[in-house]
Amino acid sequence: MANAQSRPTASQAASRSVAGAYALLTFTALIWAGDAVAGKWAVGQVLPLAPTSLRWLIACVALAPLAAQPAAREWRLLPSWRYILLMGSHAAFNALFYVAGTYTSATNLALIQGEIPVIVIVWSAASLPTTRLSG
Repeated sequence: MANAQSRPTASQAASRSVAGAYALLTFTALIWAGDAVAGKWAVGQVLPLAPTSLRWLIACVALAPLAAQPAAREWRLLPSWRYILLMGSHAAFNALFYVAGTYTSATNLALIQGEIPVIVIVWSAASLPTTRLSG
């Protein structure tokens, strides 16, 4: 009986899952805010591509051990290099984000960066009319 009592109920597990999701969302917002402040502080100190390149380098090094084997196994199914190059346009946004720090405040940078998820949702809904935003 002691073992059955130590198991969390479905309600407790769901509550922990929701709390974890909110914690991760808050952490993400804090990272974005830190990025805006760091971008403003970096003006004149480093080239705009330096933080962008460093961010991608850290992400690639962190993900390489996890993704190397599955990527090698599914290599023939990966999209064309043109699509991968198109995804790299995100790096151009990041570089322009740091250049914008020269001309505006960290608050404006954070507001613009915070609007991006909303813009993506609206753009997706407009370009994919069959996509439903609600369950």
